[in-house]
Amino acid sequence: MSATRVREDGAEGLGGGQPQIPDSQHFGEASARERDEVPADSHSPAPASPRLGSHSHSHDYTSQLGEHHPGATDAPTQASTPNAHTAPVTPDQQHLLQPPTSWPGSPADSPSQHSSPINLGQPHRPYPGLPRTSPANTRRTPLSTKRTLARLLVASENMRGRGNTTIVGSTKWKKLKASILTDKIGVMAIQETHLTPSHMREIEQFHKELHVINSVHPDNPSGAGGVALAFNKFLTNTKGIQSHELIPGRALLATFNWHKDDELTVLAIYAPNDARESREMWTTIANKIRRSGGSIPKPDVILGDMNFVEDNVDRFPMALHSIDAPDSFDDLKRLCNVTDGWRATYPSSVEYSWRDASRSSMSRIDRIYVTEPLLDSSRNWKIKTSDLNRDDHSRVSVELVNLDMPEIGPGRWRPGNML
Repeated sequence: MSATRVREDGAEGLGGGQPQIPDSQHFGEASARERDEVPADSHSPAPASPRLGSHSHSHDYTSQLGEHHPGATDAPTQASTPNAHTAPVTPDQQHLLQPPTSWPGSPADSPSQHSSPINLGQPHRPYPGLPRTSPANTRRTPLSTKRTLARLLVASENMRGRGNTTIVGSTKWKKLKASILTDKIGVMAIQETHLTPSHMREIEQFHKELHVINSVHPDNPSGAGGVALAFNKFLTNTKGIQSHELIPGRALLATFNWHKDDELTVLAIYAPNDARESREMWTTIANKIRRSGGSIPKPDVILGDMNFVEDNVDRFPMALHSIDAPDSFDDLKRLCNVTDGWRATYPSSVEYSWRDASRSSMSRIDRIYVTEPLLDSSRNWKIKTSDLNRDDHSRVSVELVNLDMPEIGPGRWRPGNML
């Protein structure tokens, strides 16, 4: 007599037998019946993304059979009521209760045997390389209930000072805020801010739509250097931002909650134009990250005014200067595993982010570096002039997209109900 397995839901089956798996035809017939049962005037929801919908059958089937881990032996469960077909399981029959490693008729190299199972109760991440949390794999910012978009526009621009002794009278800051709100920029790195504590209080008072974190030049806060990160409060979570001033007035790092439980770490840069100071700055940043023991995360995005180029094609006239392509910056890139996204996207193009008034000297010294996963999920890499500096620096920007979010298409056209 064959042993009978009794599941917790009371269903019975022969020990070692193959459970009845609903095939694709079964699902197709079920879907057809559901479509027939829907009233003609009802509005069916938009179809889910094929990438996310490909796992829906696995969830449904697992929930029907109960939680099951491949490779684990299911102990026979005693039925609640006497059953004539239930018999004790002998040690010789124990192996029959072992789930088969492959179903009959499936090829030996079936992809299902190599893919990892989806754990119930845990969100499925088809793109695990994206920054769920900080590089140290620990959450640094509190979870936010604020609804934000799964895409984020990141930009950088050298504004060359305030343009006025006060913020309320500064035309540059008015244009900057209007541009951030109009272009829907989420995070913007700003160089040569020249902001003192009194200027920061003015920004909080007159530009409440922005959350600004600033790092001042230690020797001349109101007249030289300075780097800042401006967050659009309408598009980003500004509560609980963790910031680190790596180099005063030169390097500012911040970690914030991007979307749902995803975090993003951004490093804003205003590099010196002296070759020795530039090499020392990149070395200092790399050493601080290495020696922090994880308290200073590796940035997912490095952006700003680098004041050097890595390739002679990025200068006009075409040449490499003594400040260009420092080895210390290559070391930082390897440490953070970042890539020049614009050059990777346009490998044979030539465009410049800085020019003098006569256009006799130009270079692409304003750049954005991202990690490889973010590079795969980025789009709209741009270098364009703005109202702040038409004869100096251009604005560089990129749109980052969270690929874990379902893709929602434009929909389909259908005639009205009156036709």
